[in-house]
Amino acid sequence: MAIKVIIMDIDGTLVNDEKVITPLTKETLLKAQDKGVRLVFSFRKTNKWFYLKLAEELDMENHHGLFVCFNGSKVVDCQSHETLL
Repeated sequence: MAIKVIIMDIDGTLVNDEKVITPLTKETLLKAQDKGVRLVFSFRKTNKWFYLKLAEELDMENHHGLFVCFNGSKVVDCQSHETLL
């Protein structure tokens, strides 16, 4: 079965202690998106600028990535910035 979505938390999962995506992680996630895998960031709080920077770094806008925030009560499309839920 093919992977269609990767859902991840940010702190301690996507970024290291310095709040940086490691080169290997970045390369892997970019390749996954090129194969049609959608990335979803899940987080409790919103620090809009920090998450937008990460989304930009991973080119989520061009791959229809999603943000699931406010403990799951809001879903935002990275491309359209539209609230889906």
